Amino acid sequence: LCSELTLSITLSEFDPADCPPDCSRPCEVVCPANAISLVEGKSTVELPHSTRSPGALKGGVITERCYGCGRCFPVCPFDKISVVTYVRNATATTELLKRDNVDAVEIHTSGRQSAFFRELWNHLGDAIRYLRLVAVNLLDIGDSTISSMNTMYSIMELQLDCYNLWQNFSSGPRE
Repeated sequence: LCSELTLSITLSEFDPADCPPDCSRPCEVVCPANAISLVEGKSTVELPHSTRSPGALKGGVITERCYGCGRCFPVCPFDKISVVTYVRNATATTELLKRDNVDAVEIHTSGRQSAFFRELWNHLGDAIRYLRLVAVNLLDIGDSTISSMNTMYSIMELQLDCYNLWQNFSSGPRE
């Protein structure tokens, strides 16, 4: 059943208290979903010479908005952003897309079960129209890879009104 479909979503995470107060916050600027919100907190720590320390940053990643595009990772000048994986059901993902503040989605699939892919795609339904990019990360399954891509694309094409990116990955050892 569609209500039982789940999606593993890799999202950004960091503790804003670890961010230096003088950070220019490039993660906020680059986030297409406005899923990072940082504000300065008040500090009561006294520094020498009667100056006050700048307030620690508060806020962080708003997980309901983050869809795991990864744009924040390379721009963090202090390497404070990490990855966390959440599992969401297809209904929650559809509602997230309908908010119209997510512009891309990436689907990872082995390509071996087109029925599951069709069920997922159909469940996302009208929410797909809010996207500017659908990326499909497909396992390299040898001679069947192109055939699997064609099958999945035929499932997608009637509802696909945005850019489509295909990526291929190997199940072999990674360095």
